[in-house]
Amino acid sequence: MTNQIRVNIKHRVNNAAIKREQRNGREVIVVPSAVAKFDTVLNNIFYPRAELEASYQQLEGLPAPLGHPVVNNQFVSARTPEAINGFWAGAWNTNPRIEGDRVFADKVIDVEFAQNSENGRKLLAAIDEGKPISTSTGLLMQREPAPEGADYEWVGNSFAFDHDAILISETPAISTADGVGMMVNSAGEQVEVVNSELVLNEELPGSVDNMRQELQRVARDKYGEGYVDDFNADSIIFFEMDTNKAYKIGYGVIDGVITLSDTRQEVQRQTSWEAVTNTIRNTLSKMFGNTPGKPHEAAGLQTNSQTSTEEPQMTTEELQAMLDKQAETLQANQAQAIADAVKPLQDKLDAINAEKEAAAEAEKTTLVETVVEAKLATEDEAKALDVNALRIMARNCKTPKAADHALNGGRLDATNSADDSKFDTLPD
Repeated sequence: MTNQIRVNIKHRVNNAAIKREQRNGREVIVVPSAVAKFDTVLNNIFYPRAELEASYQQLEGLPAPLGHPVVNNQFVSARTPEAINGFWAGAWNTNPRIEGDRVFADKVIDVEFAQNSENGRKLLAAIDEGKPISTSTGLLMQREPAPEGADYEWVGNSFAFDHDAILISETPAISTADGVGMMVNSAGEQVEVVNSELVLNEELPGSVDNMRQELQRVARDKYGEGYVDDFNADSIIFFEMDTNKAYKIGYGVIDGVITLSDTRQEVQRQTSWEAVTNTIRNTLSKMFGNTPGKPHEAAGLQTNSQTSTEEPQMTTEELQAMLDKQAETLQANQAQAIADAVKPLQDKLDAINAEKEAAAEAEKTTLVETVVEAKLATEDEAKALDVNALRIMARNCKTPKAADHALNGGRLDATNSADDSKFDTLPD
């Protein structure tokens, strides 16, 4: 079953982002705002990313009326003459864009034009006074039932943007508190109108406990006694004491102020259990860098799974083999890490030892030559001696024997000529 509906998606504007500038020689006020969020669920309707990416450019040039146009107590298209005459404030949408996981657009307000209409003057006064400003997208879509097992009821597609309105400190005009209304589409048919709220959050200051306490305070002020059981970036789980029920509630933080959505959904805690062997399997798969659920392949193991769709079950022997394989891998990695760390030191030590060996070899060669020239030993005999023995022999080679010295009665070498000898004659 497919049916058409109209959705008004409200978003609170960060007033600090509003700016004034000149465009085409005219003063304008620019109000940036969010339009939709990819793959989110609002009022049990899922907004697929692909559908929003295919349609968000429609926002360029769309009217930005003051409030959602209503005629005869029914929502109407912002492009009808009645809507233009009754709700126009000199503003339009431009610069549609994607930022992160959201669609944004700018509302441009022509100041001179706005000053000449009642709605425009209301809008300018609200901006000047710093009143809260919201925007709300009027969006037509086809709504289809969600797939079985989904946590939402509908899937939206074929989005057709009609307008993105500006709201001043108030919600849309009809049935907003109840989240519903009616409108007439271009074919003259009545369609359901659903009001939703898109929450965009700033970061809450302080610790996680402080954030929880502040969210809890705001929730109690709005919904009575209870406590925040859990929360994330855009919603809380609030347990209400009076009803003994838990509710999921969207929230937004702008300028440090928390705003809770008027829409809440009853929820219940759900706990799942997983077999220990499968938990171990998944943990080990991360260690081995393998596909989740298949660490046995990294360990070279086969399982007793009969089909590719069944979760393999491990025997005690397989688990032990896997743990042994893990231990081997860890030991090998540890040994390699130690080797890598020691290698630079070992290389330096090897270089020093090589240098010492080369110096010792050079010294021995010189000593051998000295001893051989002094005829104290043959070359082979000298080479067979260690360095210390060669050093002693070399020292003896450098000192003339006392008996051979001329002053001690010895004889000079007969081969010395008168010119070569220092002692040709003895003193008187």
